[in-house]
Amino acid sequence: MTSRFRSIFALACAAMLSAVGAAAQAQIATPEGALDRGFGVDGLFLDDSADYGKPNAFAVQRDGKIVIAAMAGGSPTGGNCRVLRLRPDGTPDPGFGEGGKTWIGDPAGFFVCHSLAVRADGRIVIAGYGVGAFVAVRLLADGSPDPGFGDRGVARADFADLGYAESGAQDAALQADGKLVMVGEAVDYRASPKRTRFAILRYGEDGRLDPGFGDGGRVLTAFDAVSPTGNASAHSVAIQADGGIVAVGSLGGVAATGLARYLPDGRLDPSFGDGGRYAAYSDELRPGGRLLAVQADGRLLLIRGTREGQYQTVVRHLSDGRIDPSFQQLRYLELIDALKQQADGRILVVGSSGWPGLRRPELLRLNHDGTRDEGFVREPFGFVDGGDYYQGAAVLPGGKILLLAESLRRDGGGRGTLGVARLRARTHCIVDAFDPGRFLGFSPEGWFAAAGRGREGRAFGALGRGRASEVPAARLHLFQARAVAGVDADAAVFAAEPGQGWGLGRVRAAAPDATRFAILDPRLDDSACSAGGGR
Repeated sequence: MTSRFRSIFALACAAMLSAVGAAAQAQIATPEGALDRGFGVDGLFLDDSADYGKPNAFAVQRDGKIVIAAMAGGSPTGGNCRVLRLRPDGTPDPGFGEGGKTWIGDPAGFFVCHSLAVRADGRIVIAGYGVGAFVAVRLLADGSPDPGFGDRGVARADFADLGYAESGAQDAALQADGKLVMVGEAVDYRASPKRTRFAILRYGEDGRLDPGFGDGGRVLTAFDAVSPTGNASAHSVAIQADGGIVAVGSLGGVAATGLARYLPDGRLDPSFGDGGRYAAYSDELRPGGRLLAVQADGRLLLIRGTREGQYQTVVRHLSDGRIDPSFQQLRYLELIDALKQQADGRILVVGSSGWPGLRRPELLRLNHDGTRDEGFVREPFGFVDGGDYYQGAAVLPGGKILLLAESLRRDGGGRGTLGVARLRARTHCIVDAFDPGRFLGFSPEGWFAAAGRGREGRAFGALGRGRASEVPAARLHLFQARAVAGVDADAAVFAAEPGQGWGLGRVRAAAPDATRFAILDPRLDDSACSAGGGR
């Protein structure tokens, strides 16, 4: 980097530093984990409707509105699942259903709703199981049934014609193309003892089984190589960036957790485990996995129990299914109910600790290696005078955290109250100035991604590895980087707060055109920055 360019860059950063530093100081003044008083009433939304039931899932729309699905009673329509939508400020959305809520159900009988996702077009998908079948319901943005999905908004499918008389979905995920993947268990009672299989299906845009997936839209998977019966039950599913589908669950007759990865057409992926299946054994962990999440680098996060006491922990698997030995398996909570990744790759863990009847709600944040982030402390608060049970977490585009809770009143005969809290939090990803929907960050090994456009408007990208040196007077971190494509670049980032570097500047690269880069301090170890995350 020439001295002239270094001076120009330092002056530009210095000009920006005062404004950014003031913003950073304002963030520091309000610690992470504190209630955001601008949400609901003093940071909380509390629903005390007589028709309330247990909240099972929630999601955040692109416009910041919050959609919640809960088991419910007292419905005027006969549905037993209530869907509620809040505006970004934590008040009911009058443009959704009746006064912000609507009821849904399965015309064939009882419906257990436990998975919820919002499509890019604003339509809402609620998935679960009914009597012996997988059930999905799709609503229009206003909360009314979507007539273009299934039978008047409801899709049902089972595996009875494949010899499995009963089936039930445990989780669902939307693909980028809008198709819905559901996983669970299929049971064949003709065998003694009964046979169970990973059961997976995919619905097309119209709510019909996708003929391009498995056997007419369905797949059954046994684990014969590791279990004497081949029995397996899927508990969670996630879609990878390349379209691969990963399912995790429990195996019958053996102390192992089963993982399977499928190609987009439903075939087992031969590059994963043993012919697409992997059995994870561990002397320290109980079998069975759930709450699957995929990291940006393809590694897999899931929940398993420990063999000592009743604790549960977060476990990380490599992209080929093997357990990642570099990730700490620390026992923090007796029960984990939700797992969510921040945009900077740190992991939010929601659950409870303490003995039954005396449980207290917990929200923890883990670092990239699985150790606890001691700098994150939740502000103590309660929704009602009884016990709170956290059921889910979501991260808003600005990095703030939403908590979904079920609260039980001491004097209410066990009647529950649905609550949502919003907490202040920060992530350390930086938005790409040329593509605001994308975030840039470093891998654990120090590699960074950078993108820009040259003078002719041509897109230019580089992948490099940097080393840092500090310039205390200007609070700059300077990087000399050589990109894998043979591009040499000099870059700089200023520190808005101690140990956390970030910034945006012009960088002169040994490339055909001058290029702007957005980069991060590699000490942040931000390997999971992704669209929709925090800034």
